[in-house]
Amino acid sequence: MDKPELELHDDIKPEFQRELPAGIEQIVAIDPFIEISTSYSDSWLNAIYEQGNYWRNLSEYGNEVAKHVSGKTFLDLGCGIPHQVPIAAEKLGAKKYIGVDKNKILKPYKRIERAMPIYGIKEDILSFLARRSARDGTVFFSYGIDAHSYTDFERYLSALYTEIKRLVKPGDIAFSESNVINLREAGFKVNDKGIWVIQ
Repeated sequence: MDKPELELHDDIKPEFQRELPAGIEQIVAIDPFIEISTSYSDSWLNAIYEQGNYWRNLSEYGNEVAKHVSGKTFLDLGCGIPHQVPIAAEKLGAKKYIGVDKNKILKPYKRIERAMPIYGIKEDILSFLARRSARDGTVFFSYGIDAHSYTDFERYLSALYTEIKRLVKPGDIAFSESNVINLREAGFKVNDKGIWVIQ
């Protein structure tokens, strides 16, 4: 049976030219994640802006983050309906934002017109990463995802780390606040500024 195509905006189709590897669909079917209604990204947003105010300038930490984000693709894994994170990515100098979530997402498959392109994709995050072929400088962002089932969960995480390691290159960074994702297992190391980076 043919594997389903990932529905993408034409602008980013060249970034997803990889065939879905054998066995990934069975791992994706484990479907371990739950939808969390609370926005856990607030702690990150509060840190990058002065006095935690989204309409102020970047904080000292935010300016340090911007040095690593500038010019990169910002992948928001498990984004839900994004609100402030795409705006923050633009403020930090990302060249584009791609949000992916298997449940609900703002304008799936569409581009939202801003100075920085914003795209939404409705897909499992492992399947999304497994299809991605571009290695163009990336920010991996994942806040507030949790697991409802630990049956075969280690198998899912192992596949997820394998795909992230395939995609990263030196200088790529990650931000995560999750009970289930370990950035060290994905190859990142924390630097002296508290930023997880591929060295």
